[in-house]
This record gives sequence, structure tokens and C-alpha cells, in this order.
Amino acid sequence: TIRTLKIKKILSNQIVPVIYIKNKNSFDSNYTIIFSHSPQHNIGQNFPFLIDLSSQLRTDIISFDYTNPEINNSTSLENSYITDLEQVIEFSVSKLKIEMNTLVLMSKSLGSISVLGVAAKEEFKAIKGIILLSPIARGYTLRYKKFIEDYDALTKANSILARTFLIHGKKDNVINVEQSELLAKSIRYVSKWFPSKENHSNLLTYYRCKF
Repeated sequence: TIRTLKIKKILSNQIVPVIYIKNKNSFDSNYTIIFSHSPQHNIGQNFPFLIDLSSQLRTDIISFDYTNPEINNSTSLENSYITDLEQVIEFSVSKLKIEMNTLVLMSKSLGSISVLGVAAKEEFKAIKGIILLSPIARGYTLRYKKFIEDYDALTKANSILARTFLIHGKKDNVINVEQSELLAKSIRYVSKWFPSKENHSNLLTYYRCKF
């Protein structure tokens, strides 16, 4: 079953659009994935992937769209993304009655900004794990209208206690695999898979079965 939900952010009263994919076979797993896509994408673009992921893993999936940083009362663009994910997690625990220690935070590309930021916080230490697909670590300038800021996740990465799985293609010409290599050195409990022929977008075609 598929549910569309709306979460009101506490500070700005903006609405966070959420999709909740409830898999009828999810009793086979003991976790729920919260997927954070890149801020340049939206739920509609990722919908086929989310349905496929839920079907293949036999698990429930939650995903969301980001709110407008300009009216979010945020001090930074990074903080705006992080608070959106925080709101989704808190809603999942309090309203959907999903236990924190069964949540897996998963991201693709720039979606790692919110996941790394949340996973490093003390109040979210109980999450089951994180999965990062082609993440960024540092050396990028985040831009959105009035927001221009340098990004560096390595300092907060040292605080992440959740088991982490890094997936990054060695032929990624959008976000270099060196970004994941830096994260692998900073996060405590890491597994990694760096497929030799994957670029930024062909993981589900070239490496579908293994993925």
C-alpha cells in the first residue's frame, strides 16, 4: 500500500511531503528505510526506484521532498536539509510508531548531506544503520539563491556510530569516488563497495543483481 502524508515543520510551518510505501511482505525484514534523495530531485522522479527497492528488499520505504530553505528559518542550507530529515524521523517514530532502532537512513548523491548530518547527532544514535550511494564528504560549495556555503562533513562523520555502507562507482564523473574514500576513513563502522565500472547513474543497470 502507498500512503501520501504531510508533515508540518515546527519552526516554519512549511509542509514536508512524504510517501510511505508499506510492503505486504515487510514482516520478512526488521527495518524501514528512509530514503533521502538529492535536493535537485523529487519523490515523483524517484518513485519507480522506491517501489522497486521496496519490492526487492521486501521492506517498507519512506521518502520525502525538501522544503524551501529561504522560508525555513534556517541558518544554512545544510541545516535546512538536516531539519527536514529530522522532522520525518520524528514523525515516523511518534506517529507511525516505527522504532528508532529499526530505521535505516539511505541517500543518493547530495542526499547524503541530510543523512550524515542527522546520523552524527546524539539524539539519533539509535538508528540501525546508514547506506550512502555516491555521497559527498567535503570540497563542495552548496548554492541556493541567497545561500552560498562550503560543505565539509568529515568533522561530523567522526561522531557517527551507526554501521555504514558506502557504495560509489570508480568511474563516477559527477562525485569522485575519493569522496567516499575520505568518509570511509572518518566513520567508525564501515563496509564499502566501489564497483569498477559504475558511474553516477548506472548502478541499477550495470550492477543491478549485485546491488
